[in-house]
Amino acid sequence: MLGTEKTFAEALIALAGEKPIRDIKIAELLAQAKAGRQTFYNHFEDKYDLVRWIYMDYSGVVLTHLDPHNSPERAFEGLFSFFDRQRAFFTRLDNISSEGEFGDFLSPKLRDYYVSLILRRHSEAYLTAEVMFSIDFDRWAFTHSCAVWMRSGMKDPPHLMAQRMVNNMPPSLRKLISL
Repeated sequence: MLGTEKTFAEALIALAGEKPIRDIKIAELLAQAKAGRQTFYNHFEDKYDLVRWIYMDYSGVVLTHLDPHNSPERAFEGLFSFFDRQRAFFTRLDNISSEGEFGDFLSPKLRDYYVSLILRRHSEAYLTAEVMFSIDFDRWAFTHSCAVWMRSGMKDPPHLMAQRMVNNMPPSLRKLISL
């Protein structure tokens, strides 16, 4: 995170530990960040623009876990552990779902991860329409399951969620990435 943006992000995350993001007022955010209204609006349109900025900032961490050198078990456990460490933010998002901002944040990264895993082991010829369908199906299921887990308060431990994602991967996809 960079300077002022980081300050506002940390303030929002701290406040999200107390109540849902939809209930956080800009005045509370400004007080928590010890910053003025104009400073906030110089960087963000509204608090949801700040949420999108936080997603972008978190992208680097997510990509670290979704490195094609990581097995799906390791990658997924790393992802769920990261989300768990950031639970104040992820469990307080308004209407978190596989649709919208969370889906836009995670789903393309999962697709790129699966394609990279396949290309590490096989030629591009293996990326058939059937395989791409399996990838799209699995990334939607993964994102949806992740959103449900977050909405329900992240009751299951990260390693169990990761194991479920791997165990429920389409067989054709599992075979290609050598699970």
